[in-house]
Amino acid sequence: MPKKGVTVGAPATSEPSVETRLRIEELFEKHGVRAWQRAGVKTHYGWAAGKLLTEEEFLGKLRAWLKGPQAG
Repeated sequence: MPKKGVTVGAPATSEPSVETRLRIEELFEKHGVRAWQRAGVKTHYGWAAGKLLTEEEFLGKLRAWLKGPQAG
C-alpha cells in the first residue's frame, strides 16, 4: 500500500517525456547533408517532404544509410 502523500505512477521529473520532432528539411540543413544524400536517404526510407523525426531517429537512419551497401 502506498504511503500517504506519494503519488503512484507520477513521473520522477517535470520534464516532458515527448522528444521534439523536427521536419527532415530542418535536420538536413542543421547537419549539412548534401543534396545527393538527401535524395538517397529520402528515397530509401520513403520519406516525403515534411516528415517529422527526432534528431536521434534522423541521425540513426542517416548513419545506417551512409554505411549501407552500394548498388553496382
